[in-house]
Amino acid sequence: MVKRLVVILGDQLSHNLAALKQADKANDLIVMAEVSDETGYVPHHPKKIVLILSAMRKFAAQLRQEGW
Repeated sequence: MVKRLVVILGDQLSHNLAALKQADKANDLIVMAEVSDETGYVPHHPKKIVLILSAMRKFAAQLRQEGW
């Protein structure tokens, strides 16, 4: 049973994140989302959006490899 949801945003892609350090792989669930509204509420260069989403996907893949 999941005890906590650990939300990781696109500007928090670090293994040093306090919430991630305190999380328990056996009981907690990490949530990351690519939210389209987040890419358009303030003008951003399309390459910046691609870079952020790519970094999120890579970090998510690393977390999966670590057993999350």
